Amino acid sequence: MLIFIKKFWLSIIWTIIIIVFCSLPSSNLPRTSIINIPHFDKILHFGIYFILSLIILYELKIKTSKNKMVFIITGLFSFTLGLLIEIEQQYLISSRTGDLYDLIADILGTVIGIIFFQVLITVSRKYIVK
Repeated sequence: MLIFIKKFWLSIIWTIIIIVFCSLPSSNLPRTSIINIPHFDKILHFGIYFILSLIILYELKIKTSKNKMVFIITGLFSFTLGLLIEIEQQYLISSRTGDLYDLIADILGTVIGIIFFQVLITVSRKYIVK
């Protein structure tokens, strides 16, 4: 267990941060009148899952294996986390509601993160001399 925590400490911390902030009652969330962007919460969902996918891929690809399974593991983990959080918000947190569009933003952030990581790896192999 300690080896797992050592290898994936950044993924674990980021996942905990996501769970904590998504589990807060809506009254505890900051009200931003400065940022008046429509659907800003969807941008946040996209961003946190984009970052999560990059962290997981980095820790899986660099620290454990070199195969394509890391992309599937990353996608399944991120999707499952997003789905469970939306279910939690719908049924367990009285001041929050689950939102299909939040889950879609989570999935898009993950998919774009996976694509971005793959492009980054491909470009770095092509242009960076080993």
